[in-house]
Amino acid sequence: MSASQVSTAATPARAAADLPVLVTGAAGFIGQRTVAALQAAGHTVRALVRRSGQVHLPGVQIVLGDIADPAALRAACEGCAAVIHLAAQTRDAPDIDQVNIGGARCLVDACIATGCRRVIVVSTQSAKILRQGDYARTKAAADALFLASGLDVTVVRPSVVYGTADDGIFGTLRRVVASHRAVPVLGDGRWRSAPVHVDDVVAALVRALAAPQAIGKTYDLGGPQQFSFDELLDLLAAAQGLPAPMKLHVPLPVSLAAASVLARLMKSPPITRSNVLGSNQDTRIDIEPARRDLGFEPMALAKGFELLFAAPPGARTTLEQEARVLVRYLVGASASPEVVQRYVEAHIRLLPGPADKVTAFARRHPACLGLLDAAAGLRATAAPLRRRVLLMASVLEATTEHADHFLPAPRSLPATLALLAWHGMRAALMALLGMPLYLWLVAGQADA
Repeated sequence: MSASQVSTAATPARAAADLPVLVTGAAGFIGQRTVAALQAAGHTVRALVRRSGQVHLPGVQIVLGDIADPAALRAACEGCAAVIHLAAQTRDAPDIDQVNIGGARCLVDACIATGCRRVIVVSTQSAKILRQGDYARTKAAADALFLASGLDVTVVRPSVVYGTADDGIFGTLRRVVASHRAVPVLGDGRWRSAPVHVDDVVAALVRALAAPQAIGKTYDLGGPQQFSFDELLDLLAAAQGLPAPMKLHVPLPVSLAAASVLARLMKSPPITRSNVLGSNQDTRIDIEPARRDLGFEPMALAKGFELLFAAPPGARTTLEQEARVLVRYLVGASASPEVVQRYVEAHIRLLPGPADKVTAFARRHPACLGLLDAAAGLRATAAPLRRRVLLMASVLEATTEHADHFLPAPRSLPATLALLAWHGMRAALMALLGMPLYLWLVAGQADA
């Protein structure tokens, strides 16, 4: 494998026998958690991604390529101990057969050619339904290819996976419930799922690597409780301190017809036939085999919601607004949903508690943020506002779209000195102007 195909960032010393585990779809919601969990378990990790900068963890070997590219897959599998296959086209797009079925065939060929025998395939509960859309059909066909390959394959089929407020179908439902009093439901709302936390899914994937008894088997991964679609909407509303939404049930034939029309009119329609069919046919979810063979013990949904909605009702919306203000201040651009979500999750974990008066004022009056930040910097770098600014700067530095903003352009020594002098004078002036307002807000905080 050439150095141009694989790049490694500061990999810690490992034993020579510790061969990498390849993760396809490593940039996705489950993929990024899988990479981190593998590293925590002591594995060397290789990640197949389509663009550089999509996986930020140090020590991960990066392979650039597409799941349907035989040459890239062979390079990615070379020297690997195992593969965890997550890459998939989840929408009813024109390339869904090429990605899901063609990609499975390419990965099987690459594993056989390179001698990488152990493969963990992440499929979907939709692969079990009788009336299938393109997604369920292609994933079921891919599962069959893997299981018939002669490789040491384990297939897992998760139910609805959650773990952050905005990822996947769970995130979509949360946003709809939070912003609409009446929610359209495709079908009768009786479809049942077993929502499962992403960390429980990832733990099962890692354990499966060292579970020879799992070879050749297919496992359901779901939470310990099952809920109807209508019940799930009510639970999502309650977790956010909202009343249960009104459900507008759209009959199945009408939902399918609407999905077909939207597919013809839009490149990326909000609903597809796969969405409609998948959310109207129950699958028998049995997690006992996974419990027995993989030590799978999923948390209850109530516990998962405690983790997901750790901020009090309304606080998440406030933090989202705060994130947008800080991004505009730091890089002069609008905040992407990914950046907003990363800031909110990091804030909940690292800076718990309500905002101080200085931060709250800056959030309401963004034009004053520069003045207050300069004044806070003179007072103490640990001031609440400064901590939030630095947290957002860290989030932006870790994103491909904004990283260049924090990398200094090459300049001559005189130009560098002039730039430093300019920024120093500007910071001093802003601190001077902002200090009275800052001190007034701090005094108000103390009096309160």
